[in-house]
Amino acid sequence: MQIPEYENYHETKSHSTPDFPYNAYICSIPLDFEKVPLHWHDEVEIIYIKKGRGRVTLDFTSLYVEAGDIIIVSPGQLHAIGPAEYSMEYENIIFKKELLSFATNDITMSKYLTPFFNGDFPIVTHVHMGYSFYSHFVKIINTMDVLCDKKEFGYQLAIKS
Repeated sequence: MQIPEYENYHETKSHSTPDFPYNAYICSIPLDFEKVPLHWHDEVEIIYIKKGRGRVTLDFTSLYVEAGDIIIVSPGQLHAIGPAEYSMEYENIIFKKELLSFATNDITMSKYLTPFFNGDFPIVTHVHMGYSFYSHFVKIINTMDVLCDKKEFGYQLAIKS
């Protein structure tokens, strides 16, 4: 895709507050909207299918998803959700990559995070029950949801960790 055309799909909506660059919310297709059109943003996005089934597109590749599936969208990656062929409820987790950054460039930044943010670190983008780490990943997401619901002192630090 040509760079000028790519720029046309840039979503500039802010999904978080300046003091805490993380947000999670539930969406439903087609109840909330028919589809989420093709777009990209600088944030990391995790799409966790809670109920039903549907379609998520990553870089023009359609993925059919169902309850339990998790899609990981890298910063700058083109993606879309829908259209509403089926009914689907999903949790959308969006956070700025700075949430995971540190003041010093330690091994976690240089070996894992910077290559991931630059698109140079291969990751599994469609996580499902067949992966050995699946139940651990779901447990982490559920824990983050509880932390955000309660908003007790220090929850932001727990989310970051």
